[in-house]
Amino acid sequence: MPNGEFKPAPAIDAKTVRELFDAKVFSMLRDKGLICHENVDKIRSWKHTGFDAWIGPPITDTKEIVQLGMCTVRAPAASGRLIVDDGPRVKYFA
Repeated sequence: MPNGEFKPAPAIDAKTVRELFDAKVFSMLRDKGLICHENVDKIRSWKHTGFDAWIGPPITDTKEIVQLGMCTVRAPAASGRLIVDDGPRVKYFA
């Protein structure tokens, strides 16, 4: 709200939010030529795509907020497994 007051949105299930977020991100990446349809299909076939949504009460506990922040900024890939070659590629060895 303009006065800084928080007003919760009507109830929406997490699955719907996750699907909308997933669609928007992939659409933006495709529009910029950063991903192809084949790779989108591959990612969507994974058990855990990395897309998620929290639909619940606001988190007010400081310890929980810090833990959430640490998970958000943690690197998704181990830097020791990344190799930058001479071309415009980065290889990740799982």
